[in-house]
Amino acid sequence: MKTCPKCGLTYEDLSLNFCLEDGEWLQAEDSQDEASTKVFPASGDPGEAATQHRIVNTDETAVLPTGAAFEPEARRRGPLVIGVISVAIVLLAAGYGIYRWAPWSDKPAPAQMPDISVKRLTGEGKVHEAAISPDGKFLAFLEVKGEKKSLGVKQIETNSTVEILREGEFEDINNVVFSPDGNFVYFAAIDSGKKKSIYKVATLGGSPLPVPIATLSFSLSSDGSKIAYYEDNPKTTETAIMIAESDGSKARKAVSGEAETWVEAGSAWSPDGKQLLVIEGNDKRAPEPALSLAVYSPDDNSLKGLGGDRWDFIDTGGIVWAPSGDFVYLSATRVAGDTMRIWRVSFPDGEAVEITRNDKDYRGLSITSDGTRLVTTEQEIRSGVWVSPDLDPMNAVEVLPGRGDTWGLSWSPDGRIVYISDQSGSREVWIMSADGSGQTQITNDRISKAEPKVSPDGKTVIYFSPIDGFQLYKVPIGGGNPTRIVTGQIGPESPEFSKDGKFIAFSAWPAGKQSIFRVPIAGGRSERLTELPSAEPSFSPDGTMLACFYLAEN
Repeated sequence: MKTCPKCGLTYEDLSLNFCLEDGEWLQAEDSQDEASTKVFPASGDPGEAATQHRIVNTDETAVLPTGAAFEPEARRRGPLVIGVISVAIVLLAAGYGIYRWAPWSDKPAPAQMPDISVKRLTGEGKVHEAAISPDGKFLAFLEVKGEKKSLGVKQIETNSTVEILREGEFEDINNVVFSPDGNFVYFAAIDSGKKKSIYKVATLGGSPLPVPIATLSFSLSSDGSKIAYYEDNPKTTETAIMIAESDGSKARKAVSGEAETWVEAGSAWSPDGKQLLVIEGNDKRAPEPALSLAVYSPDDNSLKGLGGDRWDFIDTGGIVWAPSGDFVYLSATRVAGDTMRIWRVSFPDGEAVEITRNDKDYRGLSITSDGTRLVTTEQEIRSGVWVSPDLDPMNAVEVLPGRGDTWGLSWSPDGRIVYISDQSGSREVWIMSADGSGQTQITNDRISKAEPKVSPDGKTVIYFSPIDGFQLYKVPIGGGNPTRIVTGQIGPESPEFSKDGKFIAFSAWPAGKQSIFRVPIAGGRSERLTELPSAEPSFSPDGTMLACFYLAEN
């Protein structure tokens, strides 16, 4: 028997996975604790031990009742349907921590949320990224199989699927898009030689053909004749959006930035192919959101900022221009640490309206040629804590079940585990014994946190929080009022205590270049320790040296 957790209806037909009344995922009596994927409701640091991944499978397609189209009546071209490609991945940390950069924030959704119709297109729980064909008949998607990805094409009406790239053909695959005529699927990939390039393959399968452009982020013009793509140079900090012909020839720099100003990966062509939407960043805007939208015109080489909101983060594959030309859709966050939501941004005034109705993470966007169907990937991550008596993950024991999201684990000197968890409804710092007992919440200000670390004397916990542009805080291990340690740095990360506990080393991004800094535990002025691009500091056992990763000059 299965029960709907929302309305309480029970079903004896075990083949049903969704409630026929409200579309909620049904729960079987013997699977209450299993992770699941759901449709829209109606209302860190890597450890030394291995990380195991378990994929939770579902196999149903569900449709919620259709609401009114949310576009204004004068612009309405039929109701908009959002296809949800669900992902449910359980991350199991064996003995140490998993640190995840999103989501962090617990801000409530805006009140202005127009009605939409939602249809689930896959439910296997393995889809990483997807794109809908221009005519809306096919879905191209990346499926995670172990540590590899495969590329499949599904005929939406019949639910039949053809695998056009087997897992393991490439080291990694990203940025899946259909050609404007629907005959090809384009994607960016890294081959076995660690070389990145754009490829295209026939929609129903064949040998992938390379397009000689070394990038993992690109967009096709509306007629397929041009490719806009992202390039960066970490040594000089220059970032750029390039434009080339569809065969990779005649590449030229369209928009670029360096040091405190930069260009983000991700772009979208206007329906007429005469303009390109790009993402600009500026460190000088900190602690306010650093990203803004701008429109580049290839004909006259001009760049004009789009009005409206600034953004904290925009998904590189989450930008599409509506075929009508008067809207842009984004998968983005406006507030540091918020979940990735879908926004409709009017053009050219830049007014943004959220169209998702919950706090799930939505990644990637794809739209049909008539603008009535939009596809995105919904991510639901549940993670637990596993502890192993040695470095063999097979000996690990689950001490904290994966009913919520848990990450950023750190050992205290007395053998307890400090971690971030959302089990209380917000992402707070917790502590527990190594066997999972004595779970105690240390912070309770409902502001998201990341990368907790415990001082050598076991009295203080430090962590990062997105307040005022993401800063470093400390709090007594027994609880109390948090105190800010670092201010004014851009994107500090990877904190590490000195062996005497007097200093904290971390990396940050001044003037667009990542460097190592240290600051007294009592707070004060940060001291730069490296000039080369460097990250992830670690003190030697005697505290006299500091190791870090850095980018070699040659």
